[in-house]
Amino acid sequence: MQRGDLMKNRLLILLAVFLTTSLAGCRIRVPETYQLLHPENEIAHVYIVNAYIDDANELVQTERCEINDIVGFLNDFRKVPCYVYFGDPVGPIRSGEATDIIKIVYENGDYELIDYNGQAEYTQTRGYDHYTGFSIFDKEKFYSLVSDYLSN
Repeated sequence: MQRGDLMKNRLLILLAVFLTTSLAGCRIRVPETYQLLHPENEIAHVYIVNAYIDDANELVQTERCEINDIVGFLNDFRKVPCYVYFGDPVGPIRSGEATDIIKIVYENGDYELIDYNGQAEYTQTRGYDHYTGFSIFDKEKFYSLVSDYLSN
């Protein structure tokens, strides 16, 4: 291998390392379809809840409204643009900040909490996990959906 080729290879490796590290925490907008925790036919309830983490680091949820038309809600929910998040998953609730989010409860008691920038889930086998989602939604359209259902 010639000296020039060796320098090109090193430069390409450095460029690849730089791109990988710089993109690791970025939100790159790659469209996706949100994957529910369980199949749609296992959904028992859908709520809009106000949630926050209290001073004892406990999750506090207050039901704001129950959505009775689950099929209609899911159709509306699918219209909100969803993207893959490349990086560590982000939880739906920021410490000390109450926010209205979507809660989907399944027949087996599992549930997921969905915000525009992160998801959390509770399962019978693993308990509560605050950082589970790699999906982000268009913030304005997500909160418009939540607001529309709160006003009904």
